[in-house]
Amino acid sequence: LDVFQPEIFERDIDSMIEATKPKAQRKAEGSAMGFWERRRHIKEAKGLLRVGAQVEDLHEALKVVARQSEQWRQFVPHGGWPVLPTKLDDIITTLDAMVSDMTALDTVLATTPAGGNLGSTDFNTVEVRLKALLDDRKALDTLPERCRLEHEFAGVGLNELVEDLHTRQVSVPQIRGEVQLAWWTTVFEDIVRSSAIISNQDGSALQTASDRFAQVDVEHVRSVGPMVSQESMRRLCDMLFSHTQEANQLHTVLAGRAHVSLSRIRRDYPEILAAAKPILVATPGTLAALTDPAVIADVAIVDACAHIPSIELLSILGRVRQVVVIAHCATVTSESVKQLIDLLPHVEVESAPTRRDPRLTAFLESEGYGSVRYDVATEPASGKVRFHSVEDANGVPVMLSGLVESSQQEIDKVVHLITQRASSFTVVPSSYVLTVVTLTDVFRTRLGAELKSLASKNKPMGRFLRHVRLVPLRDVAGCQATDVILSLCYAKTVHGRLLQQFGVVEHEGGRGMLLDALALADRNLDIVSAFGSQDMEDERLHQQGPRFLKTMLA
Repeated sequence: LDVFQPEIFERDIDSMIEATKPKAQRKAEGSAMGFWERRRHIKEAKGLLRVGAQVEDLHEALKVVARQSEQWRQFVPHGGWPVLPTKLDDIITTLDAMVSDMTALDTVLATTPAGGNLGSTDFNTVEVRLKALLDDRKALDTLPERCRLEHEFAGVGLNELVEDLHTRQVSVPQIRGEVQLAWWTTVFEDIVRSSAIISNQDGSALQTASDRFAQVDVEHVRSVGPMVSQESMRRLCDMLFSHTQEANQLHTVLAGRAHVSLSRIRRDYPEILAAAKPILVATPGTLAALTDPAVIADVAIVDACAHIPSIELLSILGRVRQVVVIAHCATVTSESVKQLIDLLPHVEVESAPTRRDPRLTAFLESEGYGSVRYDVATEPASGKVRFHSVEDANGVPVMLSGLVESSQQEIDKVVHLITQRASSFTVVPSSYVLTVVTLTDVFRTRLGAELKSLASKNKPMGRFLRHVRLVPLRDVAGCQATDVILSLCYAKTVHGRLLQQFGVVEHEGGRGMLLDALALADRNLDIVSAFGSQDMEDERLHQQGPRFLKTMLA
């Protein structure tokens, strides 16, 4: 293109080459091109020469142009001719900078397994290597910090731990657990070495000592109550002696046969009532029924309120000056409680590590329950999650709801699990609680009757049942249990068909209630069901609760 203009790429170059052939070559090849046609093509070729260009052999110059044209067609099949790109100086500058950077990078990469020589490597290979370096750029950002940490580890004698983690290729999420386990192991070894008494103890003796310590701690906490009660009684006595006339009037009112409301007593004798009852415990319904909508307390502590209706929350807020809400924000489904939580200062309390099955912990976190703490030191003693399918369980629909809310087969299965759990203890710990969560009140009533009958026939079983709680699903928020039996209660009809309705689970807070029920157990969880996920029809599950129930069963 330093001889011809770029437009020549769009002309008939082959005809120009034919026209400029020497006369002898034309005769030898038997060219059929006439004189005037040759003259026109030669004139056209000369007209495309650049100004001032001198060509000794036009024929050979056109052959060079033909080869360049073929190369151009390979890269630009849609046609056109080469055009000098805009900002050529910037392109040259960028190219020089890139070549300089590639040369410098070659020097750095020369000692790597893949080596350098990026300038002579295929473009695709270079692109892959550069992308790999870009993806790993954070390693360079953290290199100084990692070097500092390595020096600190070496200074405190942790080189062996670092080498062990590197050899086993422990992933980053597992590092925390590994370090915690190593720390606890070191602490236990130091404790054992520091005392001959401890080093000579076996597991049962240590367990006995641990249980005794827990018992003493609980007794200490319980002993605070009588002291507070004694001080409250002293204040009440002082109040009664200083307000003798009012105290006698209050006694007369309370001893009379006429029913007197709490609101009237508080209105007429506020100081005596405050001294006699400094703490009131009540449900929202009780407050609304027995008190006037006026301030009756300075502070209200609202617990187990994740799923309460707005009207019940308002019945509490209208009677206090300040409020404290205790809740797990991730499973709160009441919109009014959510709005109230957003207005209040937050104090996050770290939960105690649990011993539940790691699979259950992972499932809860994946379904939005939030972060769940666990202790790697208790992992060998972690609980289990078991699913018990009750085959051929059926029943008759209840008149009120039209659903099969219980079945004798499932009740027998739950009773069997409770009996089995009781037989696993030689001595039941005082802190042990077994909670049975039911989805229907009908099932809970029938199960309670079965357990009462069992307790009357078997005294040891009756003593164990003191540790058993029957809790409906709607009241599970705020509860605490060592082990949990989650009974889904609903069963198929006698025709083998599952009615696609699930009561309280279909309510707005159904999904959150199920999450709370799954997270209730500190150790073991048994799920009892007369149906499976295959019995639930997707096209008939419209609420989040039933959909989550199917996910749980799957």
